[in-house]
Amino acid sequence: MEGFELNPRLLIILSSLILIATSCRSSSPSLVEKKFLMDTVVTIKSYDLDTVSEKDANRALKAAFSKIRSVERHLSVYDKKSETAKINRLAGTTATIEVSPDMWDAMTLSKKIARLTQGGFDPTIGPLTDLWRFGNEPRVPTRDELRAALRLVDSKDIVLDGPGRSVRLRRKRMRLDLGGIAKGVALDRAAAALTRRGLKNFLVTSVSGTIAQGPKPGDLPWLIGIQSPRPRKTNNLLGVIELKRGSVSTSGDYQQFFMKRGRRYHHLLNPKSGFPARAFMSVTVVTRRTSAFADALSTGLSVLRPDKARALVERLPGVEAILVDVEGKVWVSSGLKNKIRDLISEVNVR
Repeated sequence: MEGFELNPRLLIILSSLILIATSCRSSSPSLVEKKFLMDTVVTIKSYDLDTVSEKDANRALKAAFSKIRSVERHLSVYDKKSETAKINRLAGTTATIEVSPDMWDAMTLSKKIARLTQGGFDPTIGPLTDLWRFGNEPRVPTRDELRAALRLVDSKDIVLDGPGRSVRLRRKRMRLDLGGIAKGVALDRAAAALTRRGLKNFLVTSVSGTIAQGPKPGDLPWLIGIQSPRPRKTNNLLGVIELKRGSVSTSGDYQQFFMKRGRRYHHLLNPKSGFPARAFMSVTVVTRRTSAFADALSTGLSVLRPDKARALVERLPGVEAILVDVEGKVWVSSGLKNKIRDLISEVNVR
């Protein structure tokens, strides 16, 4: 195997532009804190110190980071004590476990996005991710291995019991992998914790997503740079989104990948073929819905044919997207065209 490369950079917050806008138009103080959680840097920036004491604001940030840790404990596929691991161990049995609100919300939304994307997003993709081992000596599985694993991938075999808030998998050797939604759930929980403690104007970001709650001082939008899936001579941005409130999530073939015999193998696996999806280089979802919704939808759209992905985005209320196909052509949904700056029309794929 040649040239394994892990690239965690996905969504760049343009701090220089934010600072320029703030210094020119507002003297409002800000509070910024970063933590390494869920294998990524999570940053919270708040402009609430005019209405909330610094002590209370710091407590709010502490509570938000604590919520992210809690989501990680519940949803991690790597932690043997997590609820994900427990559900996987009980696959194929009649035993169930009562799960946390974090897991319950992740599972109910996962099934919904699986239906919306016609299986493009599937939380039972664990048998496939186990084979590819991205981030840990990645390899190309054999077709026989893939065929065996594909028989275990089907979100319809997730059994949810609402009254008991329990989850189980119908068949043995099925495995959940919530990597396509967990960070979104974590950002939602963090934002809710900040809001409960009186913060109204803040930004929460991770490697794959952002939540903007309220504008910056002066009723200014946050400026969010979306990374180009391939390097550019001038900068590495597709464009800059102006956002006062909402969620942004990007899924790209440049985040986790390895090269073998000149071919790129990335972590966005097609649940129906077992191989990395080939329709897009990157998919960015912008929505007023939850970060978890944006996270899972960007993953699911990455697997669909371009025409189906575009049609689904235009059909969903309150959802916009930027799609970069494998030829480097950039498509922007109708409702986003006037809310993005410096958009490039094509990415050089060479």
